[in-house]
Amino acid sequence: MTRRKFFKTANKIFGLFLILTGLWAADDKKKQSAVKKVIIPGSMNEGVNFVGNVIVVKRGKSLEAFEARCTHLGCLLNRKIDNKIVCNCHGSEYNFKGEAIKGPAVKSLNKLVIHADKKSKNLYVYV
Repeated sequence: MTRRKFFKTANKIFGLFLILTGLWAADDKKKQSAVKKVIIPGSMNEGVNFVGNVIVVKRGKSLEAFEARCTHLGCLLNRKIDNKIVCNCHGSEYNFKGEAIKGPAVKSLNKLVIHADKKSKNLYVYV
């Protein structure tokens, strides 16, 4: 194989690699942007409740909802210990207001807007 032919072939392979990488990144972005409606159950315990990929904090008649993804690397949050929401992956901790109180996460949890369906009276969030 001549040097010229080698570089032409390598250039084609590199171009194909760039195209495939771009398609993969676009598909991954599309999967991440899928919005899902999560219904909040009517009967919830006082304190922290895990509803799929949503954390709902009930204080009396007040409700707050947060995305149940650690702000460090996106692990699913589904555990509470000693009045803290704890990440199973790397040990980040959040208080019940969604604020990061122990790293490696430094950002607060993503707060979600709670919507009310006027017909069914169900509460729900979009994640």
